[in-house]
Amino acid sequence: MSLSSLLSIVSLALSTFSVITSVVLLSRQTTFIRQSNHLPVSVDLAREFRSDDFLEAQNYVVNTLKTEHSPDAGVSELPLEARKAIDKVTSYFTGLGAMVAQGILDEPFATNFMGYRANLIWIALEPYILRERSLRNDSDYLIFYEDLICRIRENWPPSAGRFDLRSLQR
Repeated sequence: MSLSSLLSIVSLALSTFSVITSVVLLSRQTTFIRQSNHLPVSVDLAREFRSDDFLEAQNYVVNTLKTEHSPDAGVSELPLEARKAIDKVTSYFTGLGAMVAQGILDEPFATNFMGYRANLIWIALEPYILRERSLRNDSDYLIFYEDLICRIRENWPPSAGRFDLRSLQR
């Protein structure tokens, strides 16, 4: 093998290595940029999730709504205060669900961080939501929230082996 052939092979190998390295670095950079975009959204979502208004609305929906109002009214026919509480929590989870469905927000983050309460609220609201869909003749009413619940239930609990979670009890 001549020196020029050997140099050509070495040059080709180095070029191939450079291309592969560039692709790997580009992939990592893209992942990093995507995750860095999640941070501001995640902080805002967490802030709202822990706000007094949201917690009060959640408490009302989970603990009081069914004792005061029948699901027969759906959502739109409920008194203003009940509608406001429902709108507070459903608009939050609908927005969260839309961001997850569109790939703007990481699904494991949303489902694991907020899944328990999202599901708890859905359980309380499901008869109201289904009745509202019937009243409106709109099967897509709160569809992104429902999609989020499906994702949560498919991946619950977080300790089901997808993560290396530690526990003091196991």
